[in-house]
Amino acid sequence: MTFWVLAFVLVNVFLDLGPGRAVERSVAEGMTHGWIGAQAAILGVLAADVVWCFLAVSALFTAMVMLPPLLYWAKWIGLGLLLVLIARSLRIAVMGRGVHPVEPARPTSGWQAFRSAFVLQTGHPTPLIFFLAVLSVFAGSRIGWETRMLDFGLLAVALEWPVLTAYAFIGAASARPGAKSLGVTAAALSLLVATGLVAMPSPPPSLRQR
Repeated sequence: MTFWVLAFVLVNVFLDLGPGRAVERSVAEGMTHGWIGAQAAILGVLAADVVWCFLAVSALFTAMVMLPPLLYWAKWIGLGLLLVLIARSLRIAVMGRGVHPVEPARPTSGWQAFRSAFVLQTGHPTPLIFFLAVLSVFAGSRIGWETRMLDFGLLAVALEWPVLTAYAFIGAASARPGAKSLGVTAAALSLLVATGLVAMPSPPPSLRQR
């Protein structure tokens, strides 16, 4: 179980490091309000991700109940989605597409920043693909997969907070596009390693008990 939790944390952190709307918004808010003032926008992103998480859990639960064989294929479907995310991260890192110069956010109240970030994060389906991928991989087909799916989903949301806060801190100091591109390359390569760990077969019971 420790192996799976560690792999889950690695996959989530490295995916969260990739540039996207949430990262760009965190950096922009950090430029204007500092990393503490950026927390309102970050909480808006996390609130939207909770919505995406429950949508993904509901979709996977319904599909697995109606199509029981999907329980055994879910891991490989999820790995396929993870490979798509890896390819996307590598394309952005190598070709620079999708990385935009970040401008400081307009000064707003905390509630306005929260609402704007929430709307921004719910306006595109990438988080849904993310949750469908990681939850289908890590929930597994063993007894209790329903609870594990929800637990891992909420853990994924919690793991996003320190990453976005770190980006807000970087934005408060300075944002360098070149450094961001280098970070994306490292994150994508690390994600490839972490995904390989997930794809490895589980150790036999004798090894798990040691």
